[in-house]
Amino acid sequence: MLSYKKYNMRSEYAYSLDIDDLFQRLSPPKPYCSDNLKKGLLIRPRNTAMKKKYIQLNPPHQIAFMVIDIDYKVDYAIIAEDCNLPNPMFCVANPRNHHVHLIYVLKQPVYKTEMAHLAPLKYFKAIYDAYCERLCADPMYSGLIAKNPLSDKWWVFMLTDQLYTLEDLANYVDLTRKPTKKPVEEIAGLGRNCYIFEHVRVWSYSAIRDFWGHKFSEWFDAVKFKCGQENAKFSEPLYDPEINQIVKSIAHWTWKRITPEEISNWHRRQVNKRWHSQKEKGMEMLLEGCPIDTVASELGVTRQTVYNWLKAASPEEVKKISEFKPENLSETKPWEAEGISRASWYRKLKNS
Repeated sequence: MLSYKKYNMRSEYAYSLDIDDLFQRLSPPKPYCSDNLKKGLLIRPRNTAMKKKYIQLNPPHQIAFMVIDIDYKVDYAIIAEDCNLPNPMFCVANPRNHHVHLIYVLKQPVYKTEMAHLAPLKYFKAIYDAYCERLCADPMYSGLIAKNPLSDKWWVFMLTDQLYTLEDLANYVDLTRKPTKKPVEEIAGLGRNCYIFEHVRVWSYSAIRDFWGHKFSEWFDAVKFKCGQENAKFSEPLYDPEINQIVKSIAHWTWKRITPEEISNWHRRQVNKRWHSQKEKGMEMLLEGCPIDTVASELGVTRQTVYNWLKAASPEEVKKISEFKPENLSETKPWEAEGISRASWYRKLKNS
């Protein structure tokens, strides 16, 4: 167990990964940084920012560093391993209160521009939420500024040189659980992307009807305006590239899929699906010996419909139905098993 009292600064393990090159490739060229967050953030060249206590690790257009903020006292660096999670590349601890940032590095960044797909973002968000829940981390952490793992102001432990794919990280958590819904003011980080996408997506399914016969540019502007309204609900709104990505995804999908023709085809498929289900159930009842009147009454169809099902049935099914012989009550005499007379048994059957 890597205890903060035993190890100061970097851990004793050596890795072949070139850390300086990694940050040069993945971090923004002019990140936000600071030595004192109360005095605000500065924008400085990467080489200058790397000397500060706090730094922006991810550029606005992508996520390469998954930062987990643990704002309670942690006395050992391998808390992730203790929670049955993979070790992050860095555990950056505050020597004063032992609060830590766990920093995982992704092998393939998740992009947030208008040219990106939303599915990887939602996948990443589900993984991030699951890790936060397992580690009891701060779900309100915005992810913009992190403790700088290259600063000598923190206790820094490099626990692995492995870069993870989303699938690697997902193998350690259960993503089938539905996340708990939060009020708008409690949504931070990528939760804002998912919130805007889900709300505008549902709105678009009915709103698109008012734009049938209009130009796509008019519909695009309407979706953009709606996304802007949802984005304004946050104290820290999304950047324009992230909003444009959501607008583009929703506007193109609904314009292509929610058309009068597609709506008509959808209703036709639903009717055919129900009709096919009724037919299958009706044939099962007929094969079990149910009379045509009973089948029609149970399924709410006409006798002619049941006859049409029989006409369309295979010769084997028709033969099985015609050869069906009901139970011979005179031979089995179920009333004797119940200890009552034959007349009483029939009266009981009729009443039931």
